[in-house]
Amino acid sequence: MKTYYLLIILSTLLLSCNKKDKEPATLTTTNVITITDTTATVTGKITNDGNLEIIERGVVWSEHQNPTIEDNSIIDNSNNDNIYVQIVGLSSASNYFVRTYAQNKVGVSYGNEIEFTTTYTILSNSGQAVTDIDGNTYETLVLGNGQTWMTENLRVSSCSDGTPITNIQNNNDWSSLNTSAWSFYNNNSNYETPYGKLYNWHSVISCDVCPTGWRVPSIEDFNELVNYLDPNSNKTEMINDAGSKMKTLGTLYWAGDNTNATNESGFSAIPGGSRTMDGTFSLTFDHYARYWTINEDGSSIGAYGAFISYSSSSLQVMGFHKTEGLSIRCIKN
Repeated sequence: MKTYYLLIILSTLLLSCNKKDKEPATLTTTNVITITDTTATVTGKITNDGNLEIIERGVVWSEHQNPTIEDNSIIDNSNNDNIYVQIVGLSSASNYFVRTYAQNKVGVSYGNEIEFTTTYTILSNSGQAVTDIDGNTYETLVLGNGQTWMTENLRVSSCSDGTPITNIQNNNDWSSLNTSAWSFYNNNSNYETPYGKLYNWHSVISCDVCPTGWRVPSIEDFNELVNYLDPNSNKTEMINDAGSKMKTLGTLYWAGDNTNATNESGFSAIPGGSRTMDGTFSLTFDHYARYWTINEDGSSIGAYGAFISYSSSSLQVMGFHKTEGLSIRCIKN
């Protein structure tokens, strides 16, 4: 009888040991440190190996909750219980979820989840001032994406080769013109500084209106600018935060509360008014900044321009009639 009970006890102990042998590992995700625009370092610890050898350990992450090794993973090749991994290749200003993981013969187990957001650094420097054919000097900005922009609206009244651009004041003359022309807003020269002149699109295409070595930007130039200022922009819906990072602060130039303006980029966008296709001037002078691009819209009468509003954070590209008068910001070749 004693032998029988002893066998039962031994069997129970063996079963208990076997159960322990089949336990998954347990671990914690302790911290996310040294977060930059594109990297983050994750620390964690294996608290129990499940009585089995740890085959693999590391970190998983994703932009959705509860990431697994099927999403993004990186192995920690150390041979101890501490996990220390740097994730690279992240997108700036983006939200991520991260967990440590460990694998033994039972399977993969995960630590607790930590949420973090990468930083966003706009690197920009003042560029060398540039002077147009008329002697007007403009401050410039060199962005971290390599683009160099004027930080002021164009004021020139001649092409870069010295050919005059016609100043048109009469509304009927403006609306019927198919050659280059400019005007002050409301035909008032007091608007030239700091708002610049208004140009029809013919000035863009038939005249090198920007200083030598500079040009009127394309849609692609503005899209590149938007992508740099807001990597998470919605290209299809043109929803982005680039406009807010381009607008001058406060309400000295802008109407309303100048929604979310930070001018982080240093672009210093200001409204310049506009002249409509019938030659009249818009009544919402301080509501919008409108800049020509070199791109036609596929019709014989329309071209694209970039558009920033006092009441929005976005920069949008939209169509305008070629006879409308818009501002111009030049970009360096």
